Amino acid sequence: LKMTAAASDDFYHAGLRLSMALLAGGNAHVQQAFYEELIKPVKVKGHDGGKSGWQVMIKQRLRQGVKEIAERRLFNETQGERIAQVDEDADEMTAGTESVLRLEANRGFQTSAFVAETLEMLRLLCEGHHQSMQEYLREQPGQVYNVNLLGELGELLIHLSAALDK
Repeated sequence: LKMTAAASDDFYHAGLRLSMALLAGGNAHVQQAFYEELIKPVKVKGHDGGKSGWQVMIKQRLRQGVKEIAERRLFNETQGERIAQVDEDADEMTAGTESVLRLEANRGFQTSAFVAETLEMLRLLCEGHHQSMQEYLREQPGQVYNVNLLGELGELLIHLSAALDK
């Protein structure tokens, strides 16, 4: 949990992968351990010193995912142009320069939200009708600041749906 509460993209992504591996197959013991850690009065803070807390970090990543929808669309639309530009200018470059530019032009979109992995981790946390976790993701009783992660998921889906209609 501390890794998925981290502000660092690398820590966050590694924490997502570790969480998914631990939760794979509906591991009820791990689900319960995560839940018990999250409901403690002291919020889970990032492994990298981030102070936001787990819920706020997940919310920020989902909101970043909303922002990345338009960025990814533009990236995908212009990728062909970038590749064509490298092809066009290849004769005027050294082989090394061409290789570097071609790698850059062919590189995929770099996300900092990791939406698919974040959604999968949330799904695994709730797998097997883990009602307590489902309720916790909506409302954190006894906390000063409530983060409705289910509402954030709804916002993400609304923006994604609108982007698909364009």
